[in-house]
Amino acid sequence: MAASPEAAARDWKAGRFRPAYLFAGEDAAAKAAALKALKKALKVDELNVSEFSGDAEDQAAEIVSVCRTAPMFSERRLVVVRSLRFKAEARRALAAYLAEPVPTTTLVLFATDGAAQKKGEKDILADAVARHGLTLTFGPLGTEEAAARLKEEARQAGFELPEEAVAAILDEAGTSWGILKGEVEKIRLFLKGRKSCGPEDVLACLGFRRDAGPFELSNAIERRDLKASIGALQRMLEEGSSGYEILPQISRAVNSQVKAKRYLKAGVSSFEMWGKVRVFGPRQQPFLKALEALSETRLLNDLKACLRTEADLKSKTWLDPGVELGQLVGRLCRK
Repeated sequence: MAASPEAAARDWKAGRFRPAYLFAGEDAAAKAAALKALKKALKVDELNVSEFSGDAEDQAAEIVSVCRTAPMFSERRLVVVRSLRFKAEARRALAAYLAEPVPTTTLVLFATDGAAQKKGEKDILADAVARHGLTLTFGPLGTEEAAARLKEEARQAGFELPEEAVAAILDEAGTSWGILKGEVEKIRLFLKGRKSCGPEDVLACLGFRRDAGPFELSNAIERRDLKASIGALQRMLEEGSSGYEILPQISRAVNSQVKAKRYLKAGVSSFEMWGKVRVFGPRQQPFLKALEALSETRLLNDLKACLRTEADLKSKTWLDPGVELGQLVGRLCRK
């Protein structure tokens, strides 16, 4: 039997649980959030939670054994199988367990595409879950559905999201519900009890995430901060990032400034421009300060330098990516 993750979450809050759940779909963040919510609703401690990778055939027997074990000092037990790569025999063993499941155990199975089933072969494990549990699909949302769910989640959290704020969130974070739900919680904490939420509040919250580690280099390039840019570049190289992973961050920062310069020149409002170039919160003031000191000609030359560096790294295999990227950063940050 299939159900929506939202319907399952309502059951969990009401204390209603199935013996098995199959988590399917592409939204990994939403799956993780659902598992966390289920664990909280079951009120299980670490003694009564068991996790298996699901990539070894001999795990099936152990999984069944754990599922049949009574919970310790608790009313329920949770068993999680992170990926279903089992072949037919192991899947039959789990399906046989689900024919007579233990009422105090909840089994969560994470579906894996192409999981060891021959073409056209019936998946007896999926059928067993359909008969005795629920299949929950965590797929990407359409833009309209994501916007509607964002607004409803905000209302339940105690504040209203204006249309322009919803658009900014979707543009920055995409439509994966697990990520969007986290953004709503972030905004709720930022508002500190206020019921009204303006676009500036949303943009500030988005800025907190965009200023975090993975974007340290691109943010420093936006500011044309040589010391911070070189430091971020060195850290990325030391952590094993390749030139092909680092260069897009640099190019993206320059490209954002080219677009911003042209939008402002065309008379686009500052607020609309920020949304178009996806620069939010604390990044805006230093971004604009650096932009004012850069001509469009300079920015276009900087972008060409990024393209030349990319071409050199691809065609001249003897070059040291660290040296080439360091020289590029020095050029971009020169006065």
